[in-house]
Amino acid sequence: IAGAAAERRTADDVSQLPAALADFRSVDGMIEARALDRRLHGLVTATARNPHLTSLSAHLTAAATLGFGAEPYAPEFLGRARAEHEELVGHITRGDADAAGRSAQAHFSLTLESMRSSLRRAGATRAE
Repeated sequence: IAGAAAERRTADDVSQLPAALADFRSVDGMIEARALDRRLHGLVTATARNPHLTSLSAHLTAAATLGFGAEPYAPEFLGRARAEHEELVGHITRGDADAAGRSAQAHFSLTLESMRSSLRRAGATRAE
């Protein structure tokens, strides 16, 4: 998706993506961060201009987030998400499809780590 976005971006996308990134960078609360994360990922997907990839992304997001539609990352992951989004948006706006794809792939490891962290916290809370 990120590679296709880098290849198909328009001048409008090149202005919208950094604006969405700036909003995400400036947020403090986790509820708002999750909403802005969804917005930024949605813009990347829309920039790819591929209905099949859009559908696949929605399906994978629902499966990965257990239907919640947002990653449950904790505040300790917010700084890393900001840096990874910065890198991803940079590659897309510069049109570097290969780097955008690699960056997106690395970014998805954050989902796995945050979900594992959430499960550990939930397990620890239950054990108390």
